[in-house]
Amino acid sequence: MAVARVKFSVAIAVGLLTLACAAGGKAQTASRPAEVKISSASEAYAALVSTDWGRRDAAQRFLMTMPAEERENVEKALFKTNDPEAEARLTAVAVHLYLKGETSLVGESGLLGITLSQETLAQESDGRILAAIAITDLQPGFPAAEVLQAGDRIIALNDIPFSTDTTIASFRETVMRVKAGTSIKLTIKRGAEVRDVMVKLAAAPEGGTAALMEFIQQRTEKIEAYRARLREMKAGHSMLPPSGGEPINIGEMVIPETVGPIRFKY
Repeated sequence: MAVARVKFSVAIAVGLLTLACAAGGKAQTASRPAEVKISSASEAYAALVSTDWGRRDAAQRFLMTMPAEERENVEKALFKTNDPEAEARLTAVAVHLYLKGETSLVGESGLLGITLSQETLAQESDGRILAAIAITDLQPGFPAAEVLQAGDRIIALNDIPFSTDTTIASFRETVMRVKAGTSIKLTIKRGAEVRDVMVKLAAAPEGGTAALMEFIQQRTEKIEAYRARLREMKAGHSMLPPSGGEPINIGEMVIPETVGPIRFKY
């Protein structure tokens, strides 16, 4: 069943907040290959250099769900690898876990931490017009980044379908009326499949749009500073002489004490 998408140009500078509206009717899902399952951190680190793209992607997603404390092992693995794709994936995981440790789940207003654009999906089978909000980007450190993907189209929240009057602004407002720490049910269209996912809301800053903009700017600066520090530390590690001895697993590498911890003042 073909799906024609008519995109409306809707830009949102603050594309971090999202409240979900859920679509009531559940569509039949097309058959798809079984998802790759990763069951442990050690398996995930090994899978990052697998020849199977699905395993590499599943490994990254698994590591993103780990506690923030796992960041130390992720950094060790990052400094050890010479594989460009594994380096990129581990950097993304490290950034996510770094901000995950600083993301509050307690507050009066909820925040999803995703960037959105608005679409209309025309369903050819019965002629229904479905309102959808497409995810164009996910901000690291938020629970949503562990569940949703860029390209997902949200069509319902808590089993309530979007109407053609649903906008990004109204969606944001709905989300902000839900307390942080609450899990909301989103119905999303991912490719040909429709699925329900539970997403926990982070805390939105108090103070309205100005506070939100400052919040976004601070997180952006932290990401840039942390990424720069990771590059410096990896470069420094690559210049160290080999220690010799038996090979070690990627998650067991010890960072030299001279490198020191990563700290920020914000």
